[in-house]
Order: sequence, then structure tokens, then C-alpha cells
Amino acid sequence: MFARDAARLEREAAALSASGQILAFTGDVTDVHSVRAAVEHVETTWGPIDLAIANAGIRQATRVVGFPLQGAEQLMETNYFGMLHLFDAVMPRMLERDQGCFVGIASLAGIRCLPGGSAYGASKAAMQIFLDTVRLELISHGIRVVTVNPWFVRTDQTDDKVPRPMMVDADWAARTIVRRIEAGSTQIEFPLMPSLAWKLIRLLPNRAFALLFAPRRK
Repeated sequence: MFARDAARLEREAAALSASGQILAFTGDVTDVHSVRAAVEHVETTWGPIDLAIANAGIRQATRVVGFPLQGAEQLMETNYFGMLHLFDAVMPRMLERDQGCFVGIASLAGIRCLPGGSAYGASKAAMQIFLDTVRLELISHGIRVVTVNPWFVRTDQTDDKVPRPMMVDADWAARTIVRRIEAGSTQIEFPLMPSLAWKLIRLLPNRAFALLFAPRRK
């Protein structure tokens, strides 16, 4: 486990310790040296990493009027470059062994995003393109790359009283991801109806998409 909030990390590690051994590290995924140090400690303690999941992420509205450039940069630093830092840290040993699985938690928002989600959606789309491409390169090395595109998941970041239909619980999402990884999936999207709907929305011409979702000036 790897997170910035030391107190919460300690609580979560204690709660999970009953089900197995837990190594918890306080750090920031935007700091590549911090990520490398954590990976090195895990490999020194437990041996080679078979499964790495890049799950760190933040979300923030980025509307054109009053565009928050710093917030947009933070989204990319955490969501996209945070994943790259973990990839960089674990991949050399996976390549040495021709074995392993790397998972990136992206989002359906990376397929097509609604107003206010430009920078968040862009960070998730960048993740998807990266994962789709390195998957091709790593097939011959016996390394599996998994892209996870969830719909809204109930977390602290979605606890803002904004209505989000068909939002799923974090525990349900985690069990779904684990089950699909164990089944050998390389593309995981859920729940079914939002994921199908979003793929259809991706096919809409720009004019039709704008008629449906573009905000109107007051």
C-alpha cells in the first residue's frame, strides 16, 4: 500500500492485516524517487512483484471560464505521470523474468467527457493510450497489461452531493476488478449499462454530442 495520508494509511493497513501481510508506505506518486524506493523495499522484503496496480487518482472540475491551469497540471501529474512512475519502477524486473501484470485504473471519462471534465478526462485518456500501446509491446514478454475503466465509484472524491446515477460502492468495484484480473481480462469496464452507453456516446458526431451536452449561456 502506498499513499500520502499517513494516518489513514495506517488505519487501512491495520484493517487489512488480518487477511494477510501488509507493507504500507507513505509517499506521493508524483515523486518518482518515492515510488522507486517503495517498490525496491517490497522486492527486497517479499521478492519480485507479480502484480502492480496504479490506482492513485484525483479529480477536479476544469471549466473554460476561470480555467484552473494548476489544477489541470496536478491532474496529469497524479493520474498519468503517477502511473508512469509505478510502471517505470516495476517493469525492469518484470522484463527480466518475462512475467508479471500491470494494471492502470483509468475511467470511462477517458472515452468521452462532459463539460467541466476536460483535464480529468484527458489524464484518463492518456492512461488508456499508454496502456493499450505498451500492452502490444509486452505480449511477447509474457507480461499482461490491464486497463480498468470504471463508472462513478463512491469515494471521498465523489462525496460532494452531486447526483451520479448508477454509482457503485468501492468494495463492489474492488471485488469486480480482482475477479476480472484473475479471469485474465485485459480490459475491464463496469457497470455494464454505463459502459455500453458511453461507448455509444463516443460514436456520436460532434454536432449531435454538442446538442445533447453543451451548456447553454444564461
